[in-house]
Amino acid sequence: MSTIALAFYFYVVSQGKTTQSQNQLMHLVYTILRVGMVLVLCGELALLVGHCLLDNNLYWQDNPALWMRCTVFFVIVANAVAMQWRKVSMWVGPVLAGGSWYGYFFFGAWPSLEQTYLTMFMGYLGWLVVFGAILTVVRILLTRSLNETSNECNVVVSPQ
Repeated sequence: MSTIALAFYFYVVSQGKTTQSQNQLMHLVYTILRVGMVLVLCGELALLVGHCLLDNNLYWQDNPALWMRCTVFFVIVANAVAMQWRKVSMWVGPVLAGGSWYGYFFFGAWPSLEQTYLTMFMGYLGWLVVFGAILTVVRILLTRSLNETSNECNVVVSPQ
């Protein structure tokens, strides 16, 4: 869903303005993302409780992948709240949102990563930098084509 939100956001950026229906669709997408966050939180809590009951708290104590998933999920939630209250720019927010959701998937899909927390955290930060660079290039390409189109339409011919 985060990918759809990013793609639609880029579409709106390439148009140069938003319509009322586009705003409504983005609010719907963000609401669905918030519901997804609640479901992910419930799933993580169920896993934690289950592992704590079965593994006698060993799951908590020495599981860097668990702590990395918790860190990334905290970034997702904090970024969503900051974007909701307009405390993070629309340049940084999508990078944190999209990059963190993909990072969360990675750390959830491969929970048996035998790395330290610091190694995984540095990898996550590196991924956010790469993801941000990719989104910046896409955004520049979209807005450059928008600027070229608007310049072509606004040609002023001076009388001779």
